[in-house]
Amino acid sequence: MMGSDNYTMSKPGLAKWAVEPRPGGTFNVRAPDGSLYGTYGTLNQAASIVGIRQKEDDAAARRMTRSCMCCKALFESEGIHNRLCGRCRGLGEGGWNPHAVAPRSGRPR
Repeated sequence: MMGSDNYTMSKPGLAKWAVEPRPGGTFNVRAPDGSLYGTYGTLNQAASIVGIRQKEDDAAARRMTRSCMCCKALFESEGIHNRLCGRCRGLGEGGWNPHAVAPRSGRPR
């Protein structure tokens, strides 16, 4: 059975941040480059920092320049879920449904 915190964990092999136990019951957090990020008194504190930093790194890796599905303008996307530029997404507030561009299946109409 999976734990409730699995959604914050990276896929095996992709985790970059690490927790290392130290003598005396403290824990080191290592950055992806191997440098010491910090030392924490409990495993929960260290694991929390690792989860936050890993999530930030994963989000940064998903960001890229994409073309808007509506107007084809290039914009900085936050990930595959973000396919409309800010202008076209804003048009959705005036009654136009930006999610009607493609059906749920993702196939063109």
